[in-house]
Amino acid sequence: MPGPLIAGFRPDHLQAVPCDDQAAGLRFRVEAEVVEWLGADLFVHSGVALGDFQEIALPEELGLTPERANRHSLVARVDPSADVREGNTVCLRLDPRRAQVFDAISGENLTLGENHGRNPDET
Repeated sequence: MPGPLIAGFRPDHLQAVPCDDQAAGLRFRVEAEVVEWLGADLFVHSGVALGDFQEIALPEELGLTPERANRHSLVARVDPSADVREGNTVCLRLDPRRAQVFDAISGENLTLGENHGRNPDET
């Protein structure tokens, strides 16, 4: 059985999609807590609960209280034409081919490969 893993992705790997979108991928339905327009970029800040994930163990050095251990910040860099406003529900999708998986002990990137992490539409 493999040891503990850490999964991650970049904010620009998330897409704002209609909430009834059926495309493959990991979905987050979040409340846009802060929306930042930075020139040609639109950053959406929200919280996401981790209650649906099994056997999550976060490093103690994060210093999270039990109340906060199940909720984390999520930042998405989305297309500026997306109709996103603070306080509104936003549905975000992550193409699983964009995720990175690391060995939690060694820090080794287990998803390194010739095309991994690149835009799947360009490979």
